[in-house]
This record gives sequence, C-alpha cells and structure tokens, in this order.
Amino acid sequence: IKGASVQLYQGEAQIGATTTDGFGDFRFDRLTQDEAGLSLKVQAAGFKDKQLPLNDLSGSINLGIIPLERV
Repeated sequence: IKGASVQLYQGEAQIGATTTDGFGDFRFDRLTQDEAGLSLKVQAAGFKDKQLPLNDLSGSINLGIIPLERV
C-alpha cells in the first residue's frame, strides 16, 4: 500500500519510522543482529493496524507481502 506508515520498535520504544513508497516498499538501514526484540507496526488509512515481530536480522530481509485487513 502506497503511503502506509511503518514504525520500528525495540520492545515498547519506537526507534524508527518511515513511509512506504509507490510500490508499498520500505526499508530501515543499519540494523544489527544484536538488536533483539524488534517489531514492526504498519498503519494505513482504511485498514487495521498490523504488528509483526522481526526475528532474523542476518542480512537484508524481504518480508514479502504484509496483508492488511480492511476496517
């Protein structure tokens, strides 16, 4: 979804935020394997918020399609 808000959390603390591009893609740079307890929160108008854990930071990660449910 173009223009969705994506927040990066470590535990309860937000440590990053970005917006998806015209293809619905996003990225966070300079994350290390040592950063435990990371999760994403995706928000877009007309859709329910989606949260998902990030368990493997062993390199560049493609999360594929993140399905969002319409409100």
